[in-house]
Amino acid sequence: TEELRNVAGESSVDTANDFNRETLTFIGKSVATLGARVVPTKEFNITAQARRRMASNDYDDIIESSASSSARSAFIDVQKLYSNEFDTKLTYKPLRWVQSSFRYQYLDNKYDTRVQSQDTQKALMLSHIFTYDVYLQPKDQFLLNASFSNQDMKISTPAGSASSTQIPGFNSNVYSWLLSGSYLPKENLTFTNTMVYSLANNFDDFSSSGLALGEDFDKIDLTFEMKWKPKENINVEPHYSYNMYNTDTTSAD
Repeated sequence: TEELRNVAGESSVDTANDFNRETLTFIGKSVATLGARVVPTKEFNITAQARRRMASNDYDDIIESSASSSARSAFIDVQKLYSNEFDTKLTYKPLRWVQSSFRYQYLDNKYDTRVQSQDTQKALMLSHIFTYDVYLQPKDQFLLNASFSNQDMKISTPAGSASSTQIPGFNSNVYSWLLSGSYLPKENLTFTNTMVYSLANNFDDFSSSGLALGEDFDKIDLTFEMKWKPKENINVEPHYSYNMYNTDTTSAD
């Protein structure tokens, strides 16, 4: 239920813009998933999963005042989401203390939105993520992990075809490297170090429209953490984090 009322006693009272509306909302969601795991040898296995998501938000006006249209808040009549996902992972473990894997993730989202008294508008998002991991555990108390990931993503919205100033679609290309290690000298003591470095090349110079969207940047996140449990009901967890974000000054201009 929405109500807009001018308050008596204000310097300017415009009762012509008083407004009320009662809305009944129907929300439906469905998910269908199909997956499989294949183990051709004891060192090698493959997993795959496909998923289809659908969501619908339908807003029906039950009562709406006849006030002037300028009083009505922005209102969405229907919004729908269609999502297709696919994920596959190949894992190879030649030795007890060595494991490597390659993973591919695909995501395709479509958003249909209809605002009151307007045509349906469509927005699209397409993403591909490629990840390679290596795990090493030479000793039971040591665990090392190295990972490389590349995400390629594209987004387009109705603003890209607007009759006035057009806002172009966004293309994202981010590379990330991760290194982490943990050491357990005792059952109640753990040391963990993690470093993540990301590099992006997302700057697009749309000089014709005056919209310099996206940016080139590199980012570093470092974390050093200790977990110590001297007694059953006592936990000590000091940690230190360092974060650096550096954007390309050329693209910022």
